[in-house]
Amino acid sequence: MPDFVKKIMKANGDVLQSGEELLAATIGQPSGTFSRQALGGIVGVMAAKKMADKKMASLDGSDASGIAASIPPNQQLIIGLSDRRLLFFSQAAMSGNPKDLVADLDLSEIFEMILEKHKMTFSLVVRFSDNSARMFECVKMAKPAGLVEAFEKLARGRAA
Repeated sequence: MPDFVKKIMKANGDVLQSGEELLAATIGQPSGTFSRQALGGIVGVMAAKKMADKKMASLDGSDASGIAASIPPNQQLIIGLSDRRLLFFSQAAMSGNPKDLVADLDLSEIFEMILEKHKMTFSLVVRFSDNSARMFECVKMAKPAGLVEAFEKLARGRAA
């Protein structure tokens, strides 16, 4: 799997602010994408929706409104974490490279990141300061744990 930090820096390094450092990156697709592909057809769509609804229901009332609504839905996005912001890039269809910065959020707006391991994928939930949340599905090869670990390290540093 490609190094998404390098890909972002090569294609979109100019979006970083002066002195800002990109720490980690992964790729996230709409929740249930893998299930839809694996199971196919209407069965895959229903299974994916049921799984996503169950996960969101476990988040104490969080939904995709508020801050979460500023992140484009139903798209595969490259997610980058800097020492200041969480960055979301659209992905070029043919090359898979980061294309345009579609959303960026100050780290003060990010409450937590939760990573849940499944058989073939991870669920990455980003919860925001207004209790909204966005869930992504990440394939294991995209190494989403590095993004969550880097965020937790930054969060501990801010709390100290």
